[in-house]
Amino acid sequence: MRDYSFGNFLYELRMRSGLSQYQLGKLVGVSDKAVSKWGNGLSKPQSGILCKLCDILGISVDELLSCKYNTLENKDDKGVFAMVKQLWSKVEKELHIRYGNDLPIEIKNRFLTEHCETENNDFIVYLDFISLLINQAEKQG
Repeated sequence: MRDYSFGNFLYELRMRSGLSQYQLGKLVGVSDKAVSKWGNGLSKPQSGILCKLCDILGISVDELLSCKYNTLENKDDKGVFAMVKQLWSKVEKELHIRYGNDLPIEIKNRFLTEHCETENNDFIVYLDFISLLINQAEKQG
């Protein structure tokens, strides 16, 4: 029996990432024929390939196998997701302290642009970590 839901979801993920079957196959180490079989519901990736496939497509294994995106409500309460949300709140709070409640349009646009460009990675976590290192280094001279 064919699993069209998995194939359709994989197709959607490939299109979102701008990858052809050939490109995705090369990235995960399989042929484009194997990716075609996944897309047609004839087979599914082996367990050893799942993690690599999910990393490339920017999705969790749970999301891939269940063929649906996890909602942000599920992610907001744990781990890095909560930390990222807290850091962006901290940044926005600092902007309001520095510029007042009504942010200048240039500042607001810059904030929103940077937030949108980095929302799919953990860049702000690294910046916070570097800030902590700098503060510790200044304390120690």
